[in-house]
Amino acid sequence: MAHGDPLPGSDHVARYCRPQLVDDSGRPKVEAFQRRPNEIYASVNWLECLNEPDRRASIAALRRVLAKKIDLGASGKLAVLSVGAISRLGELRARHKPEDDDDSHAGICGYPEDHEDDLDVALELSMLIVEIFPARG
Repeated sequence: MAHGDPLPGSDHVARYCRPQLVDDSGRPKVEAFQRRPNEIYASVNWLECLNEPDRRASIAALRRVLAKKIDLGASGKLAVLSVGAISRLGELRARHKPEDDDDSHAGICGYPEDHEDDLDVALELSMLIVEIFPARG
């Protein structure tokens, strides 16, 4: 798959949600799906790209990938979303955005141009969470 290609609708992506963006019940807050200030798309990871036999193994592999790049907070979460469900939200598309050290890196593209308008998109994405895992295993 080439850089920027849309991910298959049957696949899944995971978004790392920092501890301060997780509520007391352990669910990511809506704000966890807003783009970070330096992002033009919301960074996620394509789980099926990790070529693991099941979801738990994919999450374990993702933790190893992310731990090389960022500090995974003790109460941070990995929120899993369906690529097909994301695509049904109008202009949004999950696209492959591999990095040198992370072939599974992807992005949710199609947010409004102005970051201040992200909250509506973030709310819709937060309702698409299919599974939540601790960021640390």
